[in-house]
Amino acid sequence: MFKMKGKLNLRALLTALVASDWINQVQAEQAMAQSHGAAFQKRHPLSQVIHLNIELKKQPGKYLTSTLLAQWLAEQVGLPFFHIDPLKIDAA
Repeated sequence: MFKMKGKLNLRALLTALVASDWINQVQAEQAMAQSHGAAFQKRHPLSQVIHLNIELKKQPGKYLTSTLLAQWLAEQVGLPFFHIDPLKIDAA
């Protein structure tokens, strides 16, 4: 279970992904090393992880996507995950 006090940050997110066995420690360290620059730092931590193109530990060739990461985070904090298809929204 993902437990953190305060705001979500990249280091805590990567640590939790390692603990959940989604990525390995080497990938987390490489991601932290690549997380520099003002434009990168302005992104939300979830967006930062997606932008880093981190490969899933147990599924080589498959990468963390926004949907996978959102599902994982929802599960970690005990909330349901709902995918809303923007093409099926009736805006009227």
